[in-house]
Amino acid sequence: MRAISTLVALALILTKTLDYILAVTLQSIFILYIVHGIALIALPIVNKKLYESAIFRPGKFLVFGSGLFFICCMIAFSYKMIVQTWQLILICAAVGTGIFLYRKVRDFKSEVLSEAEKL
Repeated sequence: MRAISTLVALALILTKTLDYILAVTLQSIFILYIVHGIALIALPIVNKKLYESAIFRPGKFLVFGSGLFFICCMIAFSYKMIVQTWQLILICAAVGTGIFLYRKVRDFKSEVLSEAEKL
């Protein structure tokens, strides 16, 4: 199994696509951290019981401020990467959407056929 992953990594390096894959992966991590920042801001509002039960409970102003600062930093870090990899992101989104739609059409056809067999 290691030999296969090594060959895949070498192929990515030789075709110079490894940089794009690493950039997209890092961008997804930035998006995940942005969502974490949003969750931090929403915590005192959405789940007051959890916020009140915390051992260390900073003030709501500090929670909102740090969450907003965190989100702004992650957006600033990811801006350059989005500009560099937008073409690859669009290609991946198109492929993913195509696979999703293919499965939906296939499931719909099998559903129609099973309903027709019942009649």
